[in-house]
Amino acid sequence: MGDSADSQRSKVERLLEHWRPYRPRRLTRREVRVEAVCAAGFAVVALVLALAVPSQRSADPWVAAGLVAALALASRVRLYLGAGYAMPTQLVLVPMLYLLPAPLVPLCVAVGLVAGSAIGRPHPERLVVSVSNAWHAAGPALVFLAAGEPAARLDTWPTLALALVAQCVTDLTVATAREWLGRGIPPSLQTRVLAVVWGVDACLTAVGLAFAASGHLGFLLSLPLVALLAALARDRRSRIEQAVSHVEALGREHARLDRAIRRIGEAFAFQLDRAALLDLMVQTAVEALDADHGRVGDIAWSAQPSLREPVDVLTAAEDAARAGRTLGAVRAGSHVAIAHPLDGDRMLAVARRGREFGAEERALLGYLARQTAVAMENLSLHDALRDQATRDDLTGLSNHRRFQQALAHECAVADRTGGLLGLAMIDLDDFKAVNDTYGHLQGDLVLQHVAEILRRFARVTDEPARYGGEELAVVLPGTDLDGAYTAAEAIRKAVERLEVELPDGGTLHVTVSIGVSATDGGVTDPASLIEAADVALYQAKRSGKNRTARGGWVREGERRFVRHPSPRV
Repeated sequence: MGDSADSQRSKVERLLEHWRPYRPRRLTRREVRVEAVCAAGFAVVALVLALAVPSQRSADPWVAAGLVAALALASRVRLYLGAGYAMPTQLVLVPMLYLLPAPLVPLCVAVGLVAGSAIGRPHPERLVVSVSNAWHAAGPALVFLAAGEPAARLDTWPTLALALVAQCVTDLTVATAREWLGRGIPPSLQTRVLAVVWGVDACLTAVGLAFAASGHLGFLLSLPLVALLAALARDRRSRIEQAVSHVEALGREHARLDRAIRRIGEAFAFQLDRAALLDLMVQTAVEALDADHGRVGDIAWSAQPSLREPVDVLTAAEDAARAGRTLGAVRAGSHVAIAHPLDGDRMLAVARRGREFGAEERALLGYLARQTAVAMENLSLHDALRDQATRDDLTGLSNHRRFQQALAHECAVADRTGGLLGLAMIDLDDFKAVNDTYGHLQGDLVLQHVAEILRRFARVTDEPARYGGEELAVVLPGTDLDGAYTAAEAIRKAVERLEVELPDGGTLHVTVSIGVSATDGGVTDPASLIEAADVALYQAKRSGKNRTARGGWVREGERRFVRHPSPRV
């Protein structure tokens, strides 16, 4: 079935890691300093050899120029192997050792490498690196000088083999020092890379000896081979570049998929938050369809915040989807947008610059829109169930269960913060007589009108509720006893002015009696607050009804309260 996802990801990471050294980059200051020191040291060695060391062999300027030119061309070829690359310069270096004076070989190699690097107007630091790369020619030149500069014959291979060993030792010493001091690459890693390069050099050395043995112009036979290697290297580099681009695209796609999966997980966390759920779905649609912008109503999200949102094309796509009640697609200028209906008049729309959305992408948007619509429907059902569980069907106020939850919560807050908390218990006066005289339907209508007054006078933080039967209540956070009394009086007076229409065209007036209580520095027992307000309510009833009575300050942690005289109204 193939490798696992983790195995594929490991291969991707290794390929990217191996390819990074091949990509052009600017040297750091530390690397430049190290390369400059290496280049200066080589220049001194090469000049001393060329000017101060005698040679038994005469130099042919044309042969020297041809060899330098051939080396420059060979140095342009990169044979990528593992984590490094090799250059087929060994095809030219070997003829240099046999055809040129040995003391001149290092200098000629440096000139050839610099000439090869100069093609294409590179940065000057690359020229310095080219001089440093010529160190590998110093060892073979000294070996040939010590061996008396033998002629180009096949039976001189022991000298050439010794020169190759000297070349490898010199290359290992200098290259390891450069990479360690400049880039911090450990010698063990550098040795593994150089081992591959040495293998290539060993193979090309034998071919170079054959070219050198062919005469003074035998090195020209290496040019077709260099051209062939150049073509193969160019093709390999192109394939590697394509593979790396594909791998990087897969990496971006993997990251995009990972973000989408994370958003799916977040959707479960936001499933009861309508705005957060819609925002998450817009982000998911933009990410999944590789779009630039997306929106649902007033909720918008952009993958390119620096770009202006194409409002016109998004609106046009939404209008098309709304008219056909199916997916709508619109192109305007450089932007293209698609939209799909959700629920009601809302549309899920995305847009991007350039290419059209394909059939699979359109199907994906439809799928996301349908799933979003299902999620919103489930959320609406949840809200309805919550209302059924916490709302009184007749009055629309909180029911008894919700009242107890709210009061317990506010008592805990007041106890923790030492804040204030008031409570008003409200009872309709002579409500049984209303039911007996006008019927229960009329009594229900009276309750609804009184409940509407409670909603109108309640603050956002207050919790009006139907306590039971004709008894109502209001939880008043952050309110002291005087504040609770003032709020209760406003409710009582509004009910007193209330006129409820009767079926025969007349009006019905009702009144309420109210008892209020409040905490004194926090209370952990909601029952004490209710008991204090109930005592005050019954006091108001006994005092003539249609009045508000203060119950008292409830002491912290006690089921006792301090009574206050209730003024007559």
